[in-house]
Amino acid sequence: MVVEAWKPVMEAGASDLLLFGSPVFHEGMERLLHEIHDAIQAESPYLVMTINVDMALEIIDNTAFRQIYRSCDIRLLDGMPLVMLARAIGKPASRNTGSDLLPRAVEYGSRLGWRIVIAGGRDGVSAAAARHLTEQFPSSHVSAIPFPDVTSVDDLASERFVSALAKGKPDLVFLCLGAPKQERWFAHWKAKLPPAVYVGAGAAVDFAAGEKLRAPKLVQRIGLEWMWRLALEPRRLSFRYLVRGPRFGRVILETMWNRVCH
Repeated sequence: MVVEAWKPVMEAGASDLLLFGSPVFHEGMERLLHEIHDAIQAESPYLVMTINVDMALEIIDNTAFRQIYRSCDIRLLDGMPLVMLARAIGKPASRNTGSDLLPRAVEYGSRLGWRIVIAGGRDGVSAAAARHLTEQFPSSHVSAIPFPDVTSVDDLASERFVSALAKGKPDLVFLCLGAPKQERWFAHWKAKLPPAVYVGAGAAVDFAAGEKLRAPKLVQRIGLEWMWRLALEPRRLSFRYLVRGPRFGRVILETMWNRVCH
């Protein structure tokens, strides 16, 4: 399942936590916001990936996606199983989801004048998310730019979206297209994108808009948010969680085996 070059799957170095050989951010939200602030100052397109179990399996299965993962700028632990695995190998780790980052970034950025763009979701959802966040944080600068209905990441319809982004001169862009589409889209269009930090945030737009309800905090903390989401969207998520997800057990076993042997 995992080629030899990618072993151990997760390991704790002297200062870094490595997942598939690349360092992942494992500190808390406040430190993450400082990291994003520094990335904004760099004035180039930066990609933030929020890694959950499904994305970890995509990294294993797909060579092109693995390359995007290796070349991205900030890798976050979104899935609680990954956080628990990191802790099991002796590395304190925090969970940082796109859904948590979006409102916190708006709050933090309202004090710094960040221009934040939300894109993705069904028709009108990104606009509703921007409206709700602006109501919550009146001094913030949040806007929505509709993402085109593209047939592939290289669809030229994306050019209109890229042009709209350039006119808005954003500091932070939440690409809520779903993984791995949002990361592949960024990789394809990176050379034409305006400088900003781009966060692959999946369903964050739906939660911010009030279209979907997140699991209670206790359910999130004990790592069962996936069950909550499955109960709400069984048709869409059953394959991901019940068929594909259990393959992650082998990743856990391999990581712990390497931990014991080394």
